[in-house]
Formats: sequence, structure tokens, C-alpha cells
Amino acid sequence: MLVGTPGRDVIHARGGNDTVRGLGGNDVICGGAGDDTIRGGSGKDLLRGGPSAFWQGVGAERTESLYGGRGNDLLFGVGGDDDMHGGEGNDQLRGGEGNFDVLSGDAGDDELHGGRAGDELASYLAAPGPITATLGDAEGVHDKEGYADGEGHDLLFGIDYVEGSRFDDTITTGGVYSGSFGGPGNDHLIGQEGSQELWGGPGDDVMDGGAGTDRAYYRAAPVPVEVRLWQGVATGEGTDQLLNIEDIQGSVFDDILEGDAGPNLIIGEDGDDTLSGREGDDVLTGGPGIDTYDGGPDFDHCSAVESETYQNCEEVSSPA
Repeated sequence: MLVGTPGRDVIHARGGNDTVRGLGGNDVICGGAGDDTIRGGSGKDLLRGGPSAFWQGVGAERTESLYGGRGNDLLFGVGGDDDMHGGEGNDQLRGGEGNFDVLSGDAGDDELHGGRAGDELASYLAAPGPITATLGDAEGVHDKEGYADGEGHDLLFGIDYVEGSRFDDTITTGGVYSGSFGGPGNDHLIGQEGSQELWGGPGDDVMDGGAGTDRAYYRAAPVPVEVRLWQGVATGEGTDQLLNIEDIQGSVFDDILEGDAGPNLIIGEDGDDTLSGREGDDVLTGGPGIDTYDGGPDFDHCSAVESETYQNCEEVSSPA
């Protein structure tokens, strides 16, 4: 562990998996090639994650954890997947080159800037109350820009996903490809233009995909789910209302997944699932487990094996 002084420090962690604490003062702290945890302290700090191990010629990525503290901090991720927390104050968080960066502004009016590669998540899971967030616009012009209110007024740039709090949130996303994670609580997830990934989470949620081809995800559900798009209802993690949803991805348990009159993509994931496309030209994919398929009256594709039961499937192929 590297610990600074009450004054202004410049600390470079270099190699190894280091823990660095800046304490007081306006510190400059740089991570090295390892998996570092960096905490700024009470001053106005500049925290920078180290380069990825791949850049150092080792061949493996690693994760940095950056914590800003109580001042107005500037946090930079570089390589690898970064977990960034601004702390109290009006902070700037800038993701790096990782595949998946998580940016939490915490209290204050923060700026969250996603990195130039991979997926970028603005997280409000630790917020003390509900949040309202908007990412993108109905025209899909500013698809990765927006704002979030609840822990202050945050500005979002280059963000792909928004994760809500443990309360009843309203999250609107739009653009070419983006999504939202409701978290615990009875959330309202709204899609605009483009393809949205909507994860309701525990609670009685409303998921409205809006225009485009949108998917309701239940991959993280702790129990089996029953999803019926033709009724606009999903049960298992609560009772969710589904509007303008075209595709479903089930849990790792034994699910019942049913489409509607339009074309649907239905993915069972693990478990012994029952998949029904109903009307429309559907694609049904079961995943691991012994699944049952019913394509419905139109032209349907079922990804099944001989040991599984399927009917009304005009095309059948083995899972990849």
C-alpha cells in the first residue's frame, strides 16, 4: 500500500497490484501496469489508471478502481476495464480503452465521459434516492449524450448504458444501440430511436422499447420467468409491463417465452425452456438444456437438436 501525506503528493504506482491513498492535498496519482485501487482523499485530485498489461507486452487486460474522495476530482482511465467513483464534489470521470468501464459520479454535479472503445456504463446503483436519466434523443442524433438527476445534475458523454438506483427510476435511452438497467425498484425504462437493451431487474417494471428492434433481458433473473409478448406481461422478477418489445432473452432457469404477432427473436439461455413464436417470422434459440419449440403459423427458424421437441419450424439448424 502507498499512502500520501496531508499535503500535495505525486505518486506513481508502477508495477504490481497496488493500493494507493492520497489523503489530503491536491494529489496526482498514476496507476501502473497491475490491477490498482486508487483513492484520492479530500483534495482536488487527478487520478489516472495505468496502461493495460497488454500494452506492456504481457498479453492480459486488468482492471483499475479509481475513487475520487470529497474534492472536485479528475479521474482518467487508460487501458483495461475501469471502475471509477467520483465521490463527493463536482467531478470529471473519463473512461479509457477498456472493454467495459463503469462510471459512478456519486454526489455532486459530475461529468461522465465514456472511453473510446468498448461499452460504457453510467451507474447510479449507490444513489440515495430515485434518479431520472435521459440518454440520446428521439431522432437518434446525440445517441450517447444525456443527463441524469438524483445525485446532483450529471452530464453524460459517450455513454452506452445507464444503471438505475435501488429505488423507482425513470431511464430513457435512444440512439443506434444503447440500454438501461433498472436495478431494484419499480422502474420505468423507455426506449427511443434505435435498438435498446432493457433490463428491468427486481420489481414491477414498465419497459417500453419505442421505435426500433428492442429486447427485454432476463439473463440475470434469480428465478424462472414467464414472458408473453402477445399479452405484454412478464413475471418472475415481479410483474413487468412490456410495450413495443420485439425480442426476449430468458434466464438460466426453465422459462416460458412467447412472442407476438410480429417477427421475434426468442433466446432461452440455459434451462429447459418452452419457446413459442406465435404469429410472425420468428427465430427461436434455446441454449443449453432440453427445450421445446413451437414456431407458430408463419415462416420460423428453430435452433434445435434432435433430442429436443419442435413443431411448426420451417427451418431447423443445430445450435452453433
